[in-house]
Amino acid sequence: SSSSSTGYKGVKRSCCRARRGWNFQARRKVGGRDTNFGTFDTAVEAAVAYARAVGEAEGEAAEEAVAATAAEAAVLGRRR
Repeated sequence: SSSSSTGYKGVKRSCCRARRGWNFQARRKVGGRDTNFGTFDTAVEAAVAYARAVGEAEGEAAEEAVAATAAEAAVLGRRR
C-alpha cells in the first residue's frame, strides 16, 4: 500500500537542481537509517527499484534464517 504522494510505497518526489526538474527517489529505512536505492526519471522506475531491493533483502533474510535454523538443529542433534 502507499501513503506516498507518488502513489508508490518507498518512492518520493524530489527536485534535481542540476537537471532543473523533478525526479523520484526510491528509499527505505533499514535499521533506523535511510537507505537510498537510487534516483529515477519516473515514479514507476523508482517503484520497480524499491520492490527489487526489498525483495532481495527479504530473500537474503529468509536464507539467513534457514541457515541459522539448520545450524541450530545440527547442534541440537549432536547433543542427543
